[in-house]
Amino acid sequence: MRRWTTGEIELLKQVYTIKGKSVTKYFPGRSLKAIRHKAERLGLLRAPEIRKLSLSPTEASYIAGFIDGEGSIGFMRQKRGRRINYRPKIAVVNTNREVIDFLISKLGKPTRFVVRKWKNPKWKVAYEVRYLSLMVSKEYFRSISRLPYS
Repeated sequence: MRRWTTGEIELLKQVYTIKGKSVTKYFPGRSLKAIRHKAERLGLLRAPEIRKLSLSPTEASYIAGFIDGEGSIGFMRQKRGRRINYRPKIAVVNTNREVIDFLISKLGKPTRFVVRKWKNPKWKVAYEVRYLSLMVSKEYFRSISRLPYS
């Protein structure tokens, strides 16, 4: 395992957020796994995670209310070796698939999507979405911060 040079680190910072998986052509001799590991340690996000949320005030209000009632906003603690990182987390669980599909269409692909089928046949199937992306969280909070509160 060879060390990363200062030039390679600077190049990684420039191209990783734009190129995503095709970044390997810039680093011959390094695997995608090694590149991802280094980028993660530097706190870089892949290209698909970076997108602006285009929510109308009505949609932003609906999503804010829905997360307040049916979901949660918090921080997830991740230990990586000696380092401890905290990442913002938005989670929603509901039995209505249409609502979950609406959230996914507005907030983008979730980090985790779980379908929970219970042992008790009287209970409905539950759908859970989790967003652990810093960019989704930033854009979501930016969207709801523009709402008029009454």
